[in-house]
Amino acid sequence: MVYNPGVNIFKTAAPYTVATGGIEAFETADLTDDEESAIDEYLNSLADEMAKVSPKIASDFRNQINLMKDAASHFKAKVGEKPYAPTIDSPDPGQLGINPIIPQFFGLGYYDTTQDSRNTFTINTTAGTAAYLWGTSTTHYKTESSVDSRFHMFVIQNGIIHITDTPITKQFRYETEKKSYAPWAVNPLTIETIEENKTIYQYRTFAAFPLTYDLGTRLSFMPTRTASGVEYDIIGVAFYEYGVFSSLKWH
Repeated sequence: MVYNPGVNIFKTAAPYTVATGGIEAFETADLTDDEESAIDEYLNSLADEMAKVSPKIASDFRNQINLMKDAASHFKAKVGEKPYAPTIDSPDPGQLGINPIIPQFFGLGYYDTTQDSRNTFTINTTAGTAAYLWGTSTTHYKTESSVDSRFHMFVIQNGIIHITDTPITKQFRYETEKKSYAPWAVNPLTIETIEENKTIYQYRTFAAFPLTYDLGTRLSFMPTRTASGVEYDIIGVAFYEYGVFSSLKWH
């Protein structure tokens, strides 16, 4: 049996949900048995790796694998149904791949070049002034749309991680070119203390966030203090054509 979510796309992992951003229908393509098996195996291996650092984050990730498979089906449909590589994280030309989200992916596609470096997940904040994990106050972020270099990303629900001595926000807001969601309040969850004065905090998000080249999005938060080089992480995966990640990236 092939895997194709069809009209049930992004509805298969309750209580986890997806912020579709004003898009009412998504194209989907069949994932073959071999593709589904390769994707399942790879995503579960990523969850196993995460569990070595944080079982809680790993559990959130593993519980959203069906949503990530839905996103894989959607991306395949968008790029002419190219096949996923048997070795999913190392595709050949003409194949699709999947890898964890890294900062350099945010330096591809449409973005504002005045933003902080896209080679690290760090950000400078000013108390009382909105800061952006992607996008800016005047622009929305989109992934790359050039043929053979197209990619999408899928940020899991509860996938915003902050590595610091003290949490830096209690408010987030997600917006797209088609829809603005109301802000939501958060009480950061302490996950692990990883070294002296460094703790991993997990921020609750109301949904997972698909990042595509069709719809611009941005995620902002309100800092409670002024700080430089605040470390964070974005948990999720990128689905991409070979040209996106055919060499080492630096921006």
